[in-house]
Amino acid sequence: MMSEKKINLSIGIVSIILSCAIYFLVPFEVNSDPIPGTGDLVRITPATIPLICAVAFVAIGGLFIMQPYVFSKSDDQDDDITFSRDGLVRGFVTLLMVISYPVLLEALGFLLGTTVILFALNLYFGTRKIWQLVLGAVILPICLTYIFGSLMYVPLPDGYLFG
Repeated sequence: MMSEKKINLSIGIVSIILSCAIYFLVPFEVNSDPIPGTGDLVRITPATIPLICAVAFVAIGGLFIMQPYVFSKSDDQDDDITFSRDGLVRGFVTLLMVISYPVLLEALGFLLGTTVILFALNLYFGTRKIWQLVLGAVILPICLTYIFGSLMYVPLPDGYLFG
């Protein structure tokens, strides 16, 4: 059993370490030249997105570290948290889906791959209302495709099965 403070501290530290890895490793693997064909329309390069993610991970890690001290109920109360088998299985299945996402992304393309993964995650976690499935698994990828493809001119993968 671990206390909530220890779990939050661990998550915060892992988040900050992950952000350092993203900050130092990913931008050097991504092309920093402006996106071809955009001219002066877009100042964001493909290397900008990992930097934004790194900053977000630092902020989230800091919030996790500060949360037990800023938002604590009382100083003497330290609840122990146990991990259930069901929760661990859900976490493992989610991890497998996240790991399989790049494979689907490459094969099916961004729009269809993202729709399949979001649909599977929504069904697995118990979303049964059709409007929630449509909103989360269909509308969101279409909106993201429009934002990245049409507004930011970031090329998204088409997939080798349909592209």
